Amino acid sequence: MYLLVPREAAADQLTLWLAAVDEPGPEDGLRLAAGSPGTQEPTPWEAWPGDGTPVRVRHREIRVTGLAPRQSCAFALEADGTVVANADMSTLPAELPTLGDKPFTVLLGSCFSHLQDQELRVGRTFLRMPHAARPDVKLMAGDQVYLDSPWYRFFASFSRDELRQAFLGQYKESWGQVNGFARLLRSGANYFSSDDHEFWNNAPNFVAFARNTWTASGRREWWDVARALYRTFQTPRPIARFDVPPVSFLVADTRVDRDGDRGNFMTPASLAAVQEWVGGLRGPGVLVVGQPLLQTTTGFLKGTFGDWNLPDFEQYAELSRIVAASEHHLVVLTGDVHFGRIARTSLRSGKELVEIISSPLSLVDRKAEGEWLAAPKRFPASPVGGMTRGEVATEAGFAPTGGHFLTLEFTRLGAGANLRLRYWPVLDQTAVTPDFGRTIWEHKLV
Repeated sequence: MYLLVPREAAADQLTLWLAAVDEPGPEDGLRLAAGSPGTQEPTPWEAWPGDGTPVRVRHREIRVTGLAPRQSCAFALEADGTVVANADMSTLPAELPTLGDKPFTVLLGSCFSHLQDQELRVGRTFLRMPHAARPDVKLMAGDQVYLDSPWYRFFASFSRDELRQAFLGQYKESWGQVNGFARLLRSGANYFSSDDHEFWNNAPNFVAFARNTWTASGRREWWDVARALYRTFQTPRPIARFDVPPVSFLVADTRVDRDGDRGNFMTPASLAAVQEWVGGLRGPGVLVVGQPLLQTTTGFLKGTFGDWNLPDFEQYAELSRIVAASEHHLVVLTGDVHFGRIARTSLRSGKELVEIISSPLSLVDRKAEGEWLAAPKRFPASPVGGMTRGEVATEAGFAPTGGHFLTLEFTRLGAGANLRLRYWPVLDQTAVTPDFGRTIWEHKLV
């Protein structure tokens, strides 16, 4: 299997990831086709696993520089002169478009189970989007794979080699859905953030159905295998930023560096990067995290046997204080909870904190169907030292629990932006539904 997946984008350059999965080496004949736009700057080849056992994945990134703002580019990956994969993506605009021009559009999605999308519904839905509505960038907010699915499989113990085989198989099925999930991945830039199912439910903590997680050594072995694959297929970077002035975007992973004692959900260095970004904003900011910020604590039983929320961690207080100190509007984008929601509250600067949830793309199990909940009435939901708790309003009329994704369309509005939010239900049939692409909310970030 050969893969070519767009990653990050800027106004003058693009980054792509290419890989040979369970293909014979060497990789000398694997390259972007002649005539590809821009100047190519490849990184060295990497191998997974890298411990001397037989190599299963050979991969590298290629940065393509010397491009113009909003330049559309098509790429083909060749193996010994034969095209084996394709991708397309565009550079970012130098600044937000004005009303009347094509908006800058980002897609928000999370929670994709390939086992529940054998009909390739997500790819078909993406393909049915009108060209003018297609996203420039996709923000994948966690659970792009379910390594612990089906759950009953993991009542048995797995060796390290068996975990590697099982987890690589999940990525091959998901990233290899040529007309399904892979159709979405290979068109437009992708920014990834992980959540628990890139590892296992409630990772890095114990979960009852997975025997390997019952011991510290078993959890560590599973975590190491899953984390290495996440960094191979999705991103090696826990923090990623891009700007379309005056709006700035920051993707901050809250799972990949999480500890097991409910202290930190990101490293101190990553939290410092969030603080520096918030303090340096010159216009609206968009923050992508793996779980909702407007959330309550979980409680012992649900946290132990389900999944801990961000407010269950000591670090949540500091993140909340950082967000509350923003002098500009902040939009938090997230997933995880298997429903969609829009909620907002006022910051002490008088600007707003808006949280938008989109989940799932493809529900992993009917038993996991989300029970829609309004946001807590205050932020933070429980007192945090040094903060005044603000009232939270949940937007009425938007409460999906089925498969969907959202797009956010940004246009310039004075020193800020206008945000238009559109809803794209995952189609069961080829015919579009009346609410396909419906505008569900519009808001001024000025």
